Amino acid sequence: MKKILIGGPMYGQKNIGDEVILESIIKSVRKIFGDVNIRVITNDVKNTKESLNVGTIPLSGPFRKLKALLWCDLFICGGATILSDCPYFALSLVKTAKLFKKDVYIYAVGMNEISNRKTRNYVVKYVNKADAVTVRDKDVKQRLERYGARVGHVIATADPAFLKKPKLTHFPKEKIKWLSKKKKDFLVGLGISGEMDVKKITPIGEYVKLCKNLLEKIGATVVFLPTNFRKGMDIDLAREIIQKAETENIFLLSEKIVESSELIAILEKFDIVLSSRLHLLIFSAIANVPFVGIARGEKMESFMRDFEQEAVSNVRNMNADKCLEEVKKILETKNVYKEKIGKCLEIMKTRALKNEEVLKKFT
Repeated sequence: MKKILIGGPMYGQKNIGDEVILESIIKSVRKIFGDVNIRVITNDVKNTKESLNVGTIPLSGPFRKLKALLWCDLFICGGATILSDCPYFALSLVKTAKLFKKDVYIYAVGMNEISNRKTRNYVVKYVNKADAVTVRDKDVKQRLERYGARVGHVIATADPAFLKKPKLTHFPKEKIKWLSKKKKDFLVGLGISGEMDVKKITPIGEYVKLCKNLLEKIGATVVFLPTNFRKGMDIDLAREIIQKAETENIFLLSEKIVESSELIAILEKFDIVLSSRLHLLIFSAIANVPFVGIARGEKMESFMRDFEQEAVSNVRNMNADKCLEEVKKILETKNVYKEKIGKCLEIMKTRALKNEEVLKKFT
């Protein structure tokens, strides 16, 4: 029986995006290998074990991680934006796996531009040492090759989350108490990244203004859609904006984390979503809901190009009036956007399946 260890991103930290990536990787592993022994490096060993039926290794346990790397036949490092967000942690696992002469697959990862030359060189060194590398868009592939990765070694695919298939036929009303309170039929979703470095440059006042504009000028109910429910992250930033807006018809999706399938089912009820969170836009695409991207690094700009759109702005320069105009423009031709999203989504699913084709080389 094949022994596979999965790690790299900070799994088990209440980030819906990371968790759907993990779920999708595990599903693909079982599809390709059949009967397989899987262990995951995670911050929430109990929940990861129970929800995904896998063995778990604590994120904070260095000796347990070493033993797991010795145990495995294949180490899968991915996905998420780990090559720029946490390269030294993620690639230290790749480094150790290769020291132990293990197969390594860096799986559908993302990477924003890296300004530090030392970090660039570190990333390239261990990307080149991996037995297989897939990245979630062609821009990351070109960026890595520009930094010094072997030409042809890196394959452009797509985020594994695109393969997510919602299981729900209805959304869980017990988790979204705002549903019974909303007074408008028109629903706008808003997703904001609460990471400390992003929060520092986020113009809170513009988001407050945007909420009020959506209510007053197009008659909407606004619902904040956090994808990171950890303390101090998206959910707390959403609460802060709602409090400062001091008006009705602005709600928080849920006080407790929701499953990705639940979120997609909920999103199907929305008219449009604005987000600086990549996976909220991916979920919107799966739900066939038009979206507006607010760029948080190059990954968002690449995603929007894949869906034949442009980000309305970046986080630092987010402008409420400009966002409102973009929302109005999209809603005027909503069905055209939905058709385009559907076509682009099928392309992204096909690209995401290439990750599985690469995985077959390890069987």
